[in-house]
Amino acid sequence: MALLRNIHWIKRELRLLVKQCRLLIRIPIISKNSLLNKFMKGWLVSGLMLLSVTSFAQSKLKKAGIKPDTAVYTSVDMVPEFPGGLERFGAYLAKTKIPALDTTERLPGRMHIQVIVEKDGSLTHFKIVRSSGSKIMDRAYLDRIRQSPKWKPGLLHGRPVRVTYSIPIIVCFTGDE
Repeated sequence: MALLRNIHWIKRELRLLVKQCRLLIRIPIISKNSLLNKFMKGWLVSGLMLLSVTSFAQSKLKKAGIKPDTAVYTSVDMVPEFPGGLERFGAYLAKTKIPALDTTERLPGRMHIQVIVEKDGSLTHFKIVRSSGSKIMDRAYLDRIRQSPKWKPGLLHGRPVRVTYSIPIIVCFTGDE
């Protein structure tokens, strides 16, 4: 019975954490063509980022036989952070150079990139969970995140741990040709 109460408490805490962690950042991204054009014609890509993380308990890991030092967490006491915070991460992604897209790839899209932030802050296990619909755009964002500097690692009980981090990005095109 005590375990059941603990599970309900954990679910309630997770709901509150997810609500607090939802941050929207507008990221203007200028395509390569518009940088070459002195009148800045081209595409202006706007993205919205939603960073979220969810969790499971360490006691469950021990029961399942998973070593805590190799476990990958989805929720922690302190979430991993890009050096300088979310605004700097938005500015970092804004420098993504996207090659020219043909008319079939100009549709708005949503993509999810999932990474693991290691104990030392490096990013590994890059995965496009949901494609934007444009392989060119997916590749550009994935490459940019791969080149990311080391992050501040996630902390659980004051210790750095491996954390799964999901970066949903909503992309829409605006501007004149």
